[in-house]
Amino acid sequence: MLSLSHTQRGLWFLHRLHPGSTAYHMATLTRVVGDVPVEAIRASFQRMLDRHPALRTTFPLVGDEPAQVIPEAGEVAFEVVEATGWSAGALRAAMEAAAYRPFDLQRGPIFRATVFVHGAERYLVAAMHHIVSDFAALANLLREAPPEGKSFAQFVAWQAEMLAGPEGERLEAFWRERLDGLPELNLPADRVKPAHAPEQAGAVWRTIAPATLGPLKALARAEGATLYVVLLAAWQTLLSRYTGQEDFAVGSPVAGRPAGYGRVFGYFTNPLVLRADLAGDPPFRTLVERTRRRVVEALDHQHFPLPLLVERLRARSELFRTLFVFHRAPAGAEGLVGFSLGRGGARLPIDGFALESLPNAPRGSQFDLTLAAGEMAGALELQIVYDAARFDAPTPARWLQHFDRLLAGVAENPECPLSALPLLTPWERHHLLAEVNDGADAGLPWPTLHEGFERQARQTPQATALIDGLRRLTYQELDERATALAEDLRRRGAGPETVVAVKLPRTAELIVALLGVLKSGAAYLPLDPTYPEERIAFMLADAGAEWLLGPGGIGRMGPIRPIRPIEGDAGSRRLAYLIYTSGSTGRPKGVAIEHAAAVRLVAWARAAFSPAERAGVLAATSVNFDLSVFE
Repeated sequence: MLSLSHTQRGLWFLHRLHPGSTAYHMATLTRVVGDVPVEAIRASFQRMLDRHPALRTTFPLVGDEPAQVIPEAGEVAFEVVEATGWSAGALRAAMEAAAYRPFDLQRGPIFRATVFVHGAERYLVAAMHHIVSDFAALANLLREAPPEGKSFAQFVAWQAEMLAGPEGERLEAFWRERLDGLPELNLPADRVKPAHAPEQAGAVWRTIAPATLGPLKALARAEGATLYVVLLAAWQTLLSRYTGQEDFAVGSPVAGRPAGYGRVFGYFTNPLVLRADLAGDPPFRTLVERTRRRVVEALDHQHFPLPLLVERLRARSELFRTLFVFHRAPAGAEGLVGFSLGRGGARLPIDGFALESLPNAPRGSQFDLTLAAGEMAGALELQIVYDAARFDAPTPARWLQHFDRLLAGVAENPECPLSALPLLTPWERHHLLAEVNDGADAGLPWPTLHEGFERQARQTPQATALIDGLRRLTYQELDERATALAEDLRRRGAGPETVVAVKLPRTAELIVALLGVLKSGAAYLPLDPTYPEERIAFMLADAGAEWLLGPGGIGRMGPIRPIRPIEGDAGSRRLAYLIYTSGSTGRPKGVAIEHAAAVRLVAWARAAFSPAERAGVLAATSVNFDLSVFE
């Protein structure tokens, strides 16, 4: 019975908190190349289990502390599923279920394989928990010879002794000084993550062409750095451009293996807290040099475990919310990069046969965003794994587009100041410069959001406008109800440039309320009833809302004002609604949207989608986000 390393303890406690989580699964979906008997595959995995004690480990609770138990021998968890005749969709679903079935760390197994026999094809799913493995260990898994030298148990003892001595004190002092006053990264998100949101993740990919990769590698050589450093500097630049911050941290895992442990199978990886320094808007080449120095210093102090650092610092917030990973595979195992990035088509030799990777997106996200990169076939492959409770897929996909543009700008001119490096795609530049910011309203199909609805109501009064469960409202009925509410609001003093908060669940009454506020001339402030009361109170005060529309009717938040005339000519420039940022890493910030901008969005949708596509639209987006206006 052995103790755990500090990084293992961190994962063990995360598993205790969320035993169903798949965020730390290391799973691959593959096709077995060639006609390989199932028993040969089983024998290969049995040899892996025999060679590497870590794969036989369980992690029971002994008293109040976790321990690891490694039996002398064991039988590999290997399952064969007859899938002949299954559809491609059914096969894929079964493979994903096998890959992301939760582990039981206390009882095991912690390493398992499932073969799906699909006619003449063999598909293999292999999965293990991160607590016993890392990227470097996967390369050791492929070696057929038994590992030589030290054991993981010796590493645990070495780490405990080192941290208890002068070296541990030196490492802790360095990180305390380096992270003193570290601000949290105020990363923009599509929504606030609910307190008890179910685990959900997504992934997006992008390929950086060799024409860009070549100059980036040349820049690294010229600065005495590595491609890893150049990409890290570029990622920090992108985050800075999104947040306006010059000082924040990005996490990045390092091997964490002391001398003599290179071929030992186990979880040695230790994420380092890499503090960015983008002060003064330097040329990118200067940032590469700054980043190189920071990385070298961090590597010299890499053996202080992150979980212990968080514990000692007693940090009130996370030290970093994004992770940057650069995969470098050893010679003979280049396919590991494609496997790790979830790319399909990568080949990997394994104990006498070969596996071909299938596309694979993780179901759990360890952080808000993880950018992973690696070289494949002369190009640079990128993957972002994101927390789907905070981000919608188009957001990280757009960020990868921006990262591509930024890298191309760096490749072309590394002397360019960070603020001048290109981000926007040609379409985005045209949209912002020629469509959104043209300063003219002549192209608007109607001046205000609600006037477009009123025109439709006059054209098709008896057509169904809204379906809420079994309830249906025609355009005439919806217009009459919204008009009645607008008149009530105007009698109370609502009008142009006043704000009416709307705190209603997703029902027909919510749509009536939003239209009624717009018809009154006021702007609406959407409030999600599930938000914490503290956040709602802040938004009401910050926005200066004078009325609150809730299930109980209209409540006055401020003094009664006289009825205000509505100037029709200025309608397109009037305030339509206020949208607040997530505020997940700071105070929420209100964004004021005029009618003209919202009408342009609706006009674009009319041109982009056919009448048949627009005939019925699911109102799935929260009214706290701009997409709800289109819906």
